[in-house]
Amino acid sequence: MKKLKVSLSVLNLILSGYFLFLALNSEFFFSILRMIAAVIWLFISRMVYKTREVTPTQQVENWVMKEKPKGFLRFVVLNGVIGWGLPVGYSLWVSSTQLEATNHLLISFSKFIAIYLVLGFIMGWFWWNKYMKKSEAMRKENSQNYIKT
Repeated sequence: MKKLKVSLSVLNLILSGYFLFLALNSEFFFSILRMIAAVIWLFISRMVYKTREVTPTQQVENWVMKEKPKGFLRFVVLNGVIGWGLPVGYSLWVSSTQLEATNHLLISFSKFIAIYLVLGFIMGWFWWNKYMKKSEAMRKENSQNYIKT
């Protein structure tokens, strides 16, 4: 798990470098937009690297203790929509080659964000179900171990 998280962190750093490269080869306004995407991916890289020591079991336990009591909708909105949908949608929008050619930036931005907000909701729902299944399996395993002793 540690190697995977370090690899993801490196991938995020590469994405950040890509957005910096795009920013250096763009007009001023588009350069600013792409630098924002680079900063977002640097932040995500730091977050992934910081959690490299957390095991999957600890991750599920943390979720059960901290996230599950706060509710499904809050988890889906924060982790799926805001944590995944917005950064991915924004990044894909600013990296699109048609960005500088379009006269309707707000319309193209709205399309990308709307699509990725919906996909973010789906991702959040998927993660919620994944954690629910893993926590249920851990609970069953722990109850069986308790009965055996």
